[in-house]
Formats: sequence, structure tokens, C-alpha cells
Amino acid sequence: MMSRSGFRLESSYTAIQGLNAYRGMWHAHVQGAFPGFIPARELCLRGGYSFLGVTEHDNRFTQMQWSEQDWYAAQSADFLVIRGFEATHPLGHITCLGFLPEQTGVDADAARRIRFEKAQLDAGYGDFLKTAADLGAFLALNHPAKWRGRAHELAGQPDFGCLHALEIYNGNQVGKSLAQGYTPDLLDDCLALGCRIWAAANPDCHSWDTSQADGPFNGYNVVYAGRLTRQAILESLKQGRFYASTGQEIDVITVTGDSLEITAPACRYIRFIGHHGRVLQEDHGERAAYRFTGEEGHVRAELEGHQPSPLSVGDAPARAWLQPVRVIPR
Repeated sequence: MMSRSGFRLESSYTAIQGLNAYRGMWHAHVQGAFPGFIPARELCLRGGYSFLGVTEHDNRFTQMQWSEQDWYAAQSADFLVIRGFEATHPLGHITCLGFLPEQTGVDADAARRIRFEKAQLDAGYGDFLKTAADLGAFLALNHPAKWRGRAHELAGQPDFGCLHALEIYNGNQVGKSLAQGYTPDLLDDCLALGCRIWAAANPDCHSWDTSQADGPFNGYNVVYAGRLTRQAILESLKQGRFYASTGQEIDVITVTGDSLEITAPACRYIRFIGHHGRVLQEDHGERAAYRFTGEEGHVRAELEGHQPSPLSVGDAPARAWLQPVRVIPR
């Protein structure tokens, strides 16, 4: 989108008008207290969710007992279940949404032996990211706190460019340590390096008890797509047509030739953030507009509500994070 001021804006939100907004999560586990696909769907629907990405660890897939019938029985006109898995990759745990381990060349049994038997085996991760990306998977780096302060090193890893997103909020890890589960600073460092990567929030739920801190509703994403289908959701995620949240909702996101405008109900403040987390502007209330100068490089928005999320058991104010808008000189 070209501005008359000598720069143009590149935003994943310029084409969302007319699309539907679907709330969903994709970092969710089925071992342990998983209630089954049908009960999980009903639980998600009561929470206002439209889709669920089931992403069990690759090293546990050989223990899974579900069938094709189990997967498809949970689908309905108003709810979508997307297959996926969490890869035990050398970069860290990586969500591969849309495909199963064997489809990407990952040997789930070998991954299990590496994890639990400490075996020195090649589980096929060398080509995993490129293979998954070529298939059309959505790839996200989960709870990446170990890379804090090492963005240069992270961005220099082979096939890092295949990743679409990194989690800046992981509910399971936040329950253990705020520093472990809350990583927008790493996103800022990656963006300052010119990396093209989106921000995600997920519960990483290992329990499906909504009264527990590691339950299913403490982080989610709102995806803009034309239809509630696997292909449409995956494509919107890869293109960054979503925002991350712990409960703060956003009604309007408008990107014009030289501004970003946001309307969010029950919002306490809206911050516009530039390189390395520098706050460029802060507005209090439910509406804000940021006018670009052309020198920012990128700008992202972070919102905080007045109250905790009604879906969370925690007492932290609900938050939301928009995807960065790139500012490109003409």
C-alpha cells in the first residue's frame, strides 16, 4: 500500500475486509486428560472457538489410538479440527499444522527413542522444515525463550526462513515462569533483523480441565479467512491474517496509506511498538490510530484490557498482539 509520503506499508491486514473472524488454537495435546474429539469440540464451542489444531508430540505418535473416523467425526459445519504435531526439532519444539509426522519424513518411533531412551538417532529433522513448508504446512516455533538475546543466532539457523510464526505467549510455560512463556522481546529482535515472522499465542494445554492453569483457553488466535476449511485457515495463518490474544478482542483493524487504526472493546491501552520493543505511541481507551513517518522499519501493536480474560484462570489483564506492519521507503 503506497503512501504519498514516500514510503509504502506492507501489512497482512490490508485484505481482511469481508473475511470472517475465526477464533482457534493449534498448540494442544491429547495425552493424559484429553476428553476425546467430540467432547473437546463441544468444550471449544462453548468457549467461542471455531477450530482446534491437535498437535501431539512426534515422539508420542506411535502411542496414539485414534482412527480416521475419530478425526472426521469431530468435524461440523461450525467447527474444524486440523491435524498436526509438535516436532522435537533441534531449533526447539515446532508446531507443524496440517500434516502428520510420516507425511513430513519424521520417524515418530525414532523421535520417541531420542526423547525417552536418549538414543543417538537421526529422526529425519534435517529436511523436515523444508519438506513441511513445501507441503503447505503452517510452522511455528513454540515457547522459544531459550533464544532470548540470541536472535542473530536463531535467524542464522538453517531453514529458519521456513518458519511462519513464533509463540510470544505460551500459557503452559507462563504458568511456570513469565520469562519462559512470554517472549515478545524475542519477536522484536527478530523483526529488527528483518525477519518475516508472525506472532502467535497458544495454551500448550496438557490438561483439558478449564479450572487449571495449563487448560485449553489461556491463549488463542483470531484468524481472518473466507471459509472455515483446513486450506483457508492454513493459508491465512501463513499469510499472517490473524492476531494473537489471551482474551482481548479486536473489532476493527484498518491499514491505510499512512496509518494503522484499531478499535478494541474494553481495552485499557493500545501501544505501537517499533525496533527492539521501543514504544512509539501509547493511547488509552478503545480506539487508537498511528500515523507512520516512513522511518520505523516496522510497527506492531500490543493491547491490554481492563480485566483478565473470562476464558483464563489467571488474574493477568487480557492482551492481544497484532502482526507487524512493514514500512518500506519508496
